[in-house]
Formats: sequence, structure tokens, C-alpha cells
Amino acid sequence: MVRAITAANNNTTANGRCRKGSGADTIVLPNGSTQRLTSRLPVIRSNISIAGNNSTIRRAASAPAFGIFAVGVTGDLTLRRTTVSGGTTGVSVSTSRFSSGSASLINSTISGNVYSGVSTAGEYAGFLTVTNSTISNNGGSGIDFYGGVHLTNSTVSNNGGDGVIGDFLEMINSTISGNAGCGVDCSGCLEIDLTNTTVTGNGGGGVYFETHNQQTAVTLTRTVIAGNTGVPAGAEVFNNNASVTAGSFNLFGHSRLTNDQAFENFTPGPTDITATSNGKDPTALVNILNPTLANNSGPTRTHALVAGSPAVDAINNGTCSPSAQDQRGVRRPQDGDNDGAAICDTGAFERR
Repeated sequence: MVRAITAANNNTTANGRCRKGSGADTIVLPNGSTQRLTSRLPVIRSNISIAGNNSTIRRAASAPAFGIFAVGVTGDLTLRRTTVSGGTTGVSVSTSRFSSGSASLINSTISGNVYSGVSTAGEYAGFLTVTNSTISNNGGSGIDFYGGVHLTNSTVSNNGGDGVIGDFLEMINSTISGNAGCGVDCSGCLEIDLTNTTVTGNGGGGVYFETHNQQTAVTLTRTVIAGNTGVPAGAEVFNNNASVTAGSFNLFGHSRLTNDQAFENFTPGPTDITATSNGKDPTALVNILNPTLANNSGPTRTHALVAGSPAVDAINNGTCSPSAQDQRGVRRPQDGDNDGAAICDTGAFERR
């Protein structure tokens, strides 16, 4: 891989085995292979795609510590069907005042790295797109990214820090679960949009919004935020002066929390479901969703909605997610409560 990346960066041949080219390059790995690295890979300085074919790229156990992928300010890395593991970080994207790198993860896994799964290096905004992918079991935060983060049909779970940190966050049909810190940390971010997303089981609270020098705009749409712990007040939603728009069939909390315990400086909207003990629809967490993250079909793990959940067939105004599918690719709407009417569910999972 070292020769291939060097050749792609410099538009030269890789030891005579590949044709010399220009522009974007694709490096194809053998199907199901394991690439054990004994030294750091060259910095990605051009447009490079890794067609992993279900391969794993990992640091060799005997090698010194290093990050697996570093993307330079002129670099654009795409990982397809690739697992990245064993580094200090899985993917690090460099940024500068005049140029910033970018990374895209498609049907890929970033797992088992010492610090963050995906991070930025620099004080300026980079760009990260995550689709049908998993970022899990990293020692620090799953995504700690200064810049724009777009998650679709993806799961960020069981990381040692926060689930997702970013400045511009858009999450659609995604699951943020079981992270030691906050599920979604928007401390000083500028804009965040959660749509048909499930945030549960995070040990430092569900979602945290805070405004510093500029106003933070938050939009919550058809999203489940329930079962998060570790915060005495605002365990589900903690808002510190951000502008939050809700009221679009979200589900918040569960019956072991009061509104005061679940929310800090936040009031759910008129169409939202408050499942807290003194909310509109008090419901135990296990009667909302299965708290175990599981393979419920599809490329990523999810929390299944259970029979009788208030999140099932909750969106009674006829709207559905933009993709008309849930995180697993199941068509929306389904008749999840078997009453003869197919109505969309709230969160990342559509019960059928």
C-alpha cells in the first residue's frame, strides 16, 4: 500500500505494476485480505479511493504506535468496504486556513484505535461523510471532527469518549449508542440537524448543545433520544443557549426520569412524545426500544423498536424520512402496530 499511495500522490507507477495516470486514483485490495502495517502510511495528498473488498488495514502488533490514515490539506480519501484498526487514530484529516482535506467512509468500519476513530488535525474545518458505516470501540471519541460531518445509515457506538463532536453536524437514519461520553457533543458548534436518528445508552448524556460566540441552530426531526445517563440534569437534552427547533414527532426520555432530569433549558414541541415519568406518555425504556445494539439486518447495527412502543407509527401527519427507508434499508412506512395502516416510525428503525 505504501508504494500504491506514493504513486497515486505523485502520478507515477507503483513499481511498474500499475499504469501511470493523473487525477483520481483507486487502490484495489485483494478480497478479504488483511494488510498489516509495520510503519505509517504516506500522507494522502491527492484524490485516492481504497476499494477494500472487505479487507482490514491494521497496525502490526509488533510495530510502534502510529495513525493509520493521515489526509493532507490537499487530500481526499474514500474508503469502501474497508476496516481500519489498531492505530492511534483510524483516519486523521488535516486542515489549514486556505485548504482542508476530506474523507468519505462507505460500508466501512473504524474500530479498535487507541484514540479517536476519525479526527481532524488543525484549527480549520475539514469535511467528513459517513455512509452505511460503523465507528466503534475506539479508545477516545468516535468522531472528533472540526468541520462538517454528514452521517447517513451509520452507527457510532461504544467509544471511550463522546460519540460525535463536530461543528456542522447532519445525521440521517443513524444510531449513536453506548459511548462513554455524550452521544452528540455540539459544544460551540454552528449547526446541527438530527433526522430519524436514535441516540441512546450514552454515559455522558444524550445530546449537548452550547453557544459560544455565535448562535447555534439545532433541528431535531423524528428522532429518538432516550436512555442516556450520567448527567443529573439534562440527561437526554442539555441546552446552553442554543436555538433548538423540535416539535416534529421526536421521542424524548423514559419513565425513570422526570422532565427536570431529562431536559435542561429545553421543552419538547407539541407533536413530540415525552416518555418521562411526568411527560405526556410515560414509558419504560424497554417498552420503547431494545436497549441492546444488535444486527437487525442491514449493514450496521441498530436498536429495534419493540411492540407497543410509542415511537411505532408515531408520525401521523403523513410525512416520512427523505430517503423513505430506515437505517437498515427497510422501506418506510410499515404497519408496525398491525392496525391496518402503514405509518412511519420515529428514530432510525422502522418496525414491521
